[in-house]
Amino acid sequence: MRILVPLNGRLQSETVLPYVKKLARDCLAEVLLLRVMDPISLTGDPVAAALLGSPHETRERAEEYLQNLASGFEPNEVETLCRVGPASSTICQEATRNRCDLVIFAPHGHAGLERWLFGSVAEEVAHQASCPVLLMKATSPTVFQKILVPTDGSYLSNAVCKHLSRFAPQQVRVTLLHCLDDPPPDKAVRISLEACLAGRPGWSLQIEQGNPSRAILNWAVDSNCDLIAMATHAGGSLKKLWKGSVTEYVARQAPCPVLVFPPAYLEKMAESI
Repeated sequence: MRILVPLNGRLQSETVLPYVKKLARDCLAEVLLLRVMDPISLTGDPVAAALLGSPHETRERAEEYLQNLASGFEPNEVETLCRVGPASSTICQEATRNRCDLVIFAPHGHAGLERWLFGSVAEEVAHQASCPVLLMKATSPTVFQKILVPTDGSYLSNAVCKHLSRFAPQQVRVTLLHCLDDPPPDKAVRISLEACLAGRPGWSLQIEQGNPSRAILNWAVDSNCDLIAMATHAGGSLKKLWKGSVTEYVARQAPCPVLVFPPAYLEKMAESI
């Protein structure tokens, strides 16, 4: 496994590192620490830098920052990358170029314009990346034991179940939550949902009617879930782009980390099944 960790030079973005270190050692994964520098921050223009929340810095300082963080890892499990360019597209490019299996973000906790900018980067990556994206909070657990998988019964949303085992141990409790405004699922949909449970002890299926976004969040809170895994584009009520979608709303409001499976990755998964 290869994990990409975008960092913006602030403490908030570094809150994912304890989980990254544990995941790297548990899965023998390689970690890529990525610092993407905005070209404006390199110009030294104080007005532009202030508007973007990007204080002036040099490439040497950014590389030193990455090396300091890398010192907390085993030497053979970490690599540092310093790039200049638009944040979201550069992160996606590096994830593809380095054949990463997971991108891990800590997008929350900023204030004002800075929060909007960095939050939007995480959301764009979550929709456009070629691999799953884990959005974590500062208080996120480092072990996931209760996982919620919202599904509309479509082929692609059910494909999330196939890949989930790479990010969670087998002994976890996983709940498939089928929640739609539509009438109860027909026989074919129910069969496809139940097929996702086959051979997976500790997995269960729940069917809820009502607003999908609220049903997902309510279930996550009431069941004390510590991870939500879902698709950004999976047919049915989830067949929307990231902006304004069920996934976007859940990712912003969830009380726990959200593991997002982007459209490009789901399509690649579907082709391999």
